[in-house]
Amino acid sequence: MQVQQVLEKYIPLVSNMLAASFIFATALLTFLVKENLDSSTAIFWHYSFYCLSLINIFVLLNFNRGDNLFICATILAFYVIINALKMSEGADFEQISAFQNLKALLPFNILIFYLFPTKKFVSKKSYLYLCGLFAEYTVCEFLSRFGLVLEIREYGIPVVETIGYLSLFGCALVRSIRTGTIYDYTILFCAVDLFCALFFAVRLGALSLFFCMAQLLLSTEICYVLIYNYFYDATGIYSRNSYLRQAKHLPQKYAFGIIKIDNYLELLEKIGCKYQKVMDKLICSVIQEMAVDAQIYRYTFDTYILIYKTLDKKELYRELDSIRHRIAGAIFEYVKNKKNVKLTVTCSATEKKRSDADIENVFRRADEKLQETLKFSHNITVTA
Repeated sequence: MQVQQVLEKYIPLVSNMLAASFIFATALLTFLVKENLDSSTAIFWHYSFYCLSLINIFVLLNFNRGDNLFICATILAFYVIINALKMSEGADFEQISAFQNLKALLPFNILIFYLFPTKKFVSKKSYLYLCGLFAEYTVCEFLSRFGLVLEIREYGIPVVETIGYLSLFGCALVRSIRTGTIYDYTILFCAVDLFCALFFAVRLGALSLFFCMAQLLLSTEICYVLIYNYFYDATGIYSRNSYLRQAKHLPQKYAFGIIKIDNYLELLEKIGCKYQKVMDKLICSVIQEMAVDAQIYRYTFDTYILIYKTLDKKELYRELDSIRHRIAGAIFEYVKNKKNVKLTVTCSATEKKRSDADIENVFRRADEKLQETLKFSHNITVTA
């Protein structure tokens, strides 16, 4: 524990690196212990790679996520082409121009998709990326037909490939140190896996093992993000799903509060959907700062639920009213050099009574009082 605390002074959230580093270390040790994997093991990793690739792409398409989709698809396409070259050319495949061109292009492709990800697959950027990939493969095939190589060698070192990997490693490392997110650590170790795969490409099973580990890293990150997004909102607080699960395990006595943003749709029309997340994070930051002892949930796009296990209704009323005044008195700057936005919220406070069968009764009572209030007034705190 002390070692982790020391490390996190220089590398944030070391725990987010554990899964990625473990997967890479396992692959490297497996490969180094056995200089050449036997054919049955190589075939296992070969088909495992295809299974993971298809699962990753299917999941990302299903959720319309473009951030990892192009990285997964690029790794799959490069593996298929390199494997085909290896089967057609035999042991000499590493010397042909097509393989040299692919080696030089791979790190640059991953770098572009990493630095400029597409949030959704169905987007203009995705179409441009698809056109770019088709054009790239066409040029690569044309050059390879005439024996032309994109690579430049100095003292036996492939200059273009080295620049590509150094750029990819550098960007991923800097981002990992700065943010410490699982995604950045995943890309860092994924890049190392791809480098090892192409560096040891001649050895039996090297391509299959390291490419498979690269896809496994992406699978781990995809699973983590999907699970995180299920339980947490984009702002980092508990989501509605978490509320529905945790509501079953509340104590016999608790205070229940609702905070509703006034005229939310009108605010979106004013600032534009582009800055919706900025506004949501600003409001969440105020609520989290002031409601330290509360369980906070994002119930809908404009409604937050606060549950206090140690307060009664009167104390909760004062807490919510303080939050309401703080938000009403704050100036929210959603983008520089533009007019600031004034926000207000309306709150409702109640507590669990003996007559309440479950939290749905508590929620219904607080919400009915809130909706009744909103018909004639905004920016106040009421009790139910």
